[in-house]
Amino acid sequence: MAFIIHALLIINLIKIVVSKSYMYTLTYISWAFQYFLLSKE
Repeated sequence: MAFIIHALLIINLIKIVVSKSYMYTLTYISWAFQYFLLSKE
């Protein structure tokens, strides 16, 4: 399950980088990082 979630995060991140939405990318990275910390606990 965790692997699937991380794979989706990576795919979405690649799409965002390609679209060059830098502000949204920063927001997404911060959200993904917080989600990762929550899922670790």
